[in-house]
Amino acid sequence: MDVIPSLPTLFTFAAATLLLAATPGPDMTLSISRALAQGKKAALFVVLGTSFGIVVHTLLVAFGISALITASPTAFTILKTGGAAYLLWLAIQAIRSAPASRCRKSSRRKARRLPTFRPASG
Repeated sequence: MDVIPSLPTLFTFAAATLLLAATPGPDMTLSISRALAQGKKAALFVVLGTSFGIVVHTLLVAFGISALITASPTAFTILKTGGAAYLLWLAIQAIRSAPASRCRKSSRRKARRLPTFRPASG
């Protein structure tokens, strides 16, 4: 039993990993939107948070926890239900903390700060 993959397999894996890392996805969209809306510091925290999530997921895979969860339908159902409950709790917290009137005012202020482009008269 070979523990270390062959060299062509490692090169293929590295190429696929680089391609997937360079492809824009939801993480990059979130980072860019935070940078544009709230600045570099907020975007940095988003990048750190998504990177931490990737590391945790990779560690779970490396230690075989992901295989155990996939093999056990009960554990997978518990994980899905817990994740859905957590997302629901986050949604309720977001709705409670941001009244609609405050959101409308902040979007109007941002719209005024955008540069206005006028055609040159000539």
